[in-house]
Amino acid sequence: MSLRTKLTLVLMVFSIVPVVVVGLIEEARSRRTLETHLGAQSLQLTRLSLQRITEYLYSKFEDVRSWSHRAALEPTDNPEYREHVNSILADMIETYGEYHYALILDKTGRVIAASDSHLVGASLADHPAFQAALGGQISVQDVAFDTLALAYSLVIAAPIPSDDTSQDVSGVLLAAVKWQKVGRMITSLRIGGREQTESDHLMLLNHTGLVISCFSRDEMFTTNLIEQGMRSSIEAARGQEGYLTETSEHGLPSFSAYTYQRQHRDMPLLGWHLVLLQSPRRVFAPIYSLRETMIYTLLGVVVLLGVVSYLVGRRISKPILTIASAAQIVGKGQFDTRVTVESHDEIGVLAESFNTMAGELKESRHHLQVARARLVRAREAERRRFATDLHDSIGQALVAIQLSLQTALETLHKQADKKTVQAIADARRQSTELVHAIRDICYNMYPPTLEVMGVTPSLRDLVKSCNSAGLRTELQCDLGADTARFARDVEITLFRVAQEATTNALRHSQATRLQLELSCEDGWVRLAVIDDGKGFTPDAPGSSGLGLANMQERADAVGGRPSITSQPGKTIVTLLVPADSPADIDPP
Repeated sequence: MSLRTKLTLVLMVFSIVPVVVVGLIEEARSRRTLETHLGAQSLQLTRLSLQRITEYLYSKFEDVRSWSHRAALEPTDNPEYREHVNSILADMIETYGEYHYALILDKTGRVIAASDSHLVGASLADHPAFQAALGGQISVQDVAFDTLALAYSLVIAAPIPSDDTSQDVSGVLLAAVKWQKVGRMITSLRIGGREQTESDHLMLLNHTGLVISCFSRDEMFTTNLIEQGMRSSIEAARGQEGYLTETSEHGLPSFSAYTYQRQHRDMPLLGWHLVLLQSPRRVFAPIYSLRETMIYTLLGVVVLLGVVSYLVGRRISKPILTIASAAQIVGKGQFDTRVTVESHDEIGVLAESFNTMAGELKESRHHLQVARARLVRAREAERRRFATDLHDSIGQALVAIQLSLQTALETLHKQADKKTVQAIADARRQSTELVHAIRDICYNMYPPTLEVMGVTPSLRDLVKSCNSAGLRTELQCDLGADTARFARDVEITLFRVAQEATTNALRHSQATRLQLELSCEDGWVRLAVIDDGKGFTPDAPGSSGLGLANMQERADAVGGRPSITSQPGKTIVTLLVPADSPADIDPP
C-alpha cells in the first residue's frame, strides 16, 4: 500500500469517525427525547381511555343502585306491583339500550320481576353477584359469557332494602350491562389517525391478563398476554404504568404504553389494565427519517472528506515520494539529481538534507574516482616500467645469450661431438622460446599499440592472440574507424577488461567461440565479450577469483558500469564507460 493511500485512509478515518460518532450520539439522544415525549403521550392516552371506561361503568353502577332504591318503595310480593315493575324494567332496558336484562330477585334467589317476563320464576341463587349483594353491598362481576343473555356482559347486583330507613335486604336487583358498548369504546379509538391494526391497537385486559376487549374478535376472551410473557401486561397487572419496547402478541416489534385501573369512588375495583401497542416504524418515523438523512449526509461527507483527504495526502506524500524517487536515481549513481520542495516544514528540511547529501556523494564519488584513476594509472605505469625493464634487461640478456649460443654452435659444429652440438642447439632453442615468452609478457603487461594507435588495433591484436591460442575469436567494431580514440584511462580500462574476460574464457569456460563487440552511443562506449562456454554463477563463492573484482575496480575508476550474465552456453561480460573521461552521463 502506497504512502499516499495510507495517508488518505488515516485522514478519512480520523475525519469520518468523529462525524459518525456525533451522528450516532445525536440519533440516540433524539430517539430518547422522542421516546420520552411519545411515551408520555401514549401513556396519557391509555390513562384517559381506561378512565373513560371506568367512568362509564360507574354510571351503570349508579343506575343499578338508584333502581334498587326505587324497587324498595313498594312491597315486592304484591302481584300487581310486580307486573308494574316488570313493565318499568322493560321500559328502562329499552330506553337505555345498554343492558341485556334487569331482574329483581327475592332473598331466596328466585326471579320475581324481570324486563323479560320469560325469566320470572327462574332461580339465580348460585349467581355470584346475587350472593355478594345479598350481604348488603353492591357487587360488580367481571365480564363473562352470560347464559341468560347468551352474550358477554358485565353484571351489577345491588341489594334492595326493606324500606328507606332499614338496613335489612328484601331482595336483589341484578342488571347485565352489554359488553359491546365497552368494546366499542376501545375499538372506535383511532391510533395515529388511522383505524386499529395488528401493529397499532389497544387491548383491555382483566386481572389475569385475559384480553376482554380488542379490535380483533378472535383475540377476545382467548388470548392471555401474561401467559405469553408480554412485559407491559405483567407490569400493569402489578399496578405499574409506563412504556417500553417489546414484541407484540402477533410477533411484531411494538412500542407499548400500559396503565392499570384505579379506584373510582365507591365502585368495586375490577383490576383491569389497558395496553396500547404501536409500531416503532410509525412512532419513530422522524428518527428513521433522521437516520436516512444522516446516512445520505454521511455519504456526502465521506465523499467530500475522501476528496479532501486525497488532496491533503497527495500534498503530504508528493514531496516524500519525490525524495524517494530521487533517492533511487541517486542510488544508481546519478548524483546530479536534486529535489525541489516548496515547504518550510520538516519535509523541506528533509529535501535540503537530501540535496546536501547528493552533492556530498557526488564530490565523494569524484574524489574516489580520482583516487582510483590515480591507482590505475600508477599500476599501468608500474606495468609499463616493469615491462620495459623486463624487455631491456632480461630480454636483452637472453638475446645476448642466444647470440653467444649461436656463435658457439657455429664454432663447434665441426670440432665437437654430436651430443655437445645438440645440447648447445637445445639451449639456443630454449633461449629463443624464452625471449618470445618474455616479449609476450611485456606486450600483455603494456602493449605499445594501445598507447600509439588506440584501443581498436589493440583489441585486434588480442583477437589474433586468442585465435593463435586455438579459440576462434571475432571482433565486431561499430566505431567507424580503427583510428577512433578515447581518453587514455578509458582505452586502458576497455583493453584490460577485454583482456581479463578473454583470459577467463581461455582458462575456465571451455568455450569454442569468442566474440568481442565495441560500440559508442550517446557519449558512452560499450564493450561486450561473449563466449559459448559452460558458464558460471557470478554471485557464487569463489567467482571473484576470475578477475571480476579487477574489472569492477577498473570500471569504477573511470565511472564505468560492468555487468555479467552467465548461463550454460553463453556468458556475456559488458562494460559501459564514458568516452571522454569519468563523468555523470546517463547510459543509453
